[in-house]
Amino acid sequence: MKRMMLFFFALSAVLCNAQDLCKIVYLNTPDIVIGGKTLRVGDSFEAEAKINWNENKKQVMKFCYSNCTKQRVVSSDAFKQNKSNSVSDYLFSRGQLSSRAGALNSVRELKQYFGRTLGLINELRVNIGSTFPMDENCYFYISYRYGDENINKKLASEGSQLILNTSVYNIDGNPIPLQSMQMSLYYYNSEKKTQALITDEMTIFPIESTTLLHWIKELNAPELTTADKIEILSEYLDIKYPEVYFPATDLEKWITSLDDN
Repeated sequence: MKRMMLFFFALSAVLCNAQDLCKIVYLNTPDIVIGGKTLRVGDSFEAEAKINWNENKKQVMKFCYSNCTKQRVVSSDAFKQNKSNSVSDYLFSRGQLSSRAGALNSVRELKQYFGRTLGLINELRVNIGSTFPMDENCYFYISYRYGDENINKKLASEGSQLILNTSVYNIDGNPIPLQSMQMSLYYYNSEKKTQALITDEMTIFPIESTTLLHWIKELNAPELTTADKIEILSEYLDIKYPEVYFPATDLEKWITSLDDN
């Protein structure tokens, strides 16, 4: 118990000291009320000061902290859903998030990654290690039940990238309604005629990109970078749908496509 308490105290100190001064570097509104004061870009505030978001607007604030060596961007929507009052509260609660990098090289790693609810916006690309080569003879496929039918669909791949997209909702060339659906994932070797069940606990949770596009536009924050938009959208989704994992690569691809248009 003592070790756990020391860990959380250390984590809080690393993320943002309660007395640390934060400096506003961007606002999508003229001002914001923090600690009872009306502040603008360039003003500073204490990390523990309460933020009073504008109830009539979706606000975005980008600030620096730790002597302005670190930056963070937050939105009023995510902040409120997280039930945080201050930057110190918010950073501490979000500090336990982690991301995974590198290829998946074992059944255990594949099961850990796919055996959960995966958010799907446009396309998921997952880096698969050399343990599971993918070509015409060796590939992954999903299986699910729709109505009275058992549906098996081979998943596309590109090099070491396994690809999951909305084509999983096509049956004999006919689209079915996008819906949250539980599926099983298999790896098949046609030469050896063997198959391995990776997981039967994978759920695909599709999100209509128009819904996210509407939310992004409501933020009215055109000056934010692509990385900033990915950060606030990722945290917004993580708080709104805590049971769903949205891979950053899918978010990046979708937001980049918006910036290119």
